[in-house]
Amino acid sequence: KFVPYETLDLMGVPDIVDMTLRKGALKRMTIMFGDLCGFTTLSTKMVPDDVFKHINSWLHLLIPHIEQYNGVVDKFLGDGIMAFFHSADHAVSAGIDIVQATTESNRSRKLAGGQLLKFGLGCNSGDVYMGVLGTSERMSTVTVSQAVGVANTIEARTRDLSANFLVSEKTFDMLS
Repeated sequence: KFVPYETLDLMGVPDIVDMTLRKGALKRMTIMFGDLCGFTTLSTKMVPDDVFKHINSWLHLLIPHIEQYNGVVDKFLGDGIMAFFHSADHAVSAGIDIVQATTESNRSRKLAGGQLLKFGLGCNSGDVYMGVLGTSERMSTVTVSQAVGVANTIEARTRDLSANFLVSEKTFDMLS
């Protein structure tokens, strides 16, 4: 539950007990970042239990679409998420489905007088290193590279451009 089996497999680690600080692998992936927009401001007006409910309602909407297209959730980032896909086509398909599902959910939320989900998704493709950081007492799997940073930046640009979903030129060029 805490380390996806897909991550271990990609790193060449057969079992979680075999994970060491020197384990890792270079892979070509499409990275997706997702974030609830304006959530920090919104959360200051909510009780902590409602903050968790709001985040989880979005994650329950988002994660099935990531997994449907063979994506793997790498990290939960507060009100955000980082996932990776082996295929740019799968990442973009997941993103389109997430936009559609969230739009439908917001229609229901609006009718019920609930809080709408405002979000941004960003994708970028490239070589990433998947490995383990930390010490022998505390380790964490990570996915790092310039491609990851660019995906995060693209997601952040969704606010400036009033867009729900943006992809990089690298990801676009990899689509079939």
